[in-house]
Amino acid sequence: MKYLNRNKTATNVDSLIGKNAKVTEAVDNDLGTGAAVVSGQEWTARAYDGRSRFSTGETVVIRAVEGVKLMVSKLQD
Repeated sequence: MKYLNRNKTATNVDSLIGKNAKVTEAVDNDLGTGAAVVSGQEWTARAYDGRSRFSTGETVVIRAVEGVKLMVSKLQD
């Protein structure tokens, strides 16, 4: 199967993983807050590791999508 699906293109939410997003509302898992914009669409966002916090205006990377939430982490330089 891995040889048949070699040229498979990610679609829908799968295509968001690995993309950068801009934080539009501070991400804080303890408070249950956070939002980010990617490809012109705003999503609810949470920290991937459950501990990190991100301020409005920061650029983050999308690590996963759980339901309607982006799971984000710090952008590596």
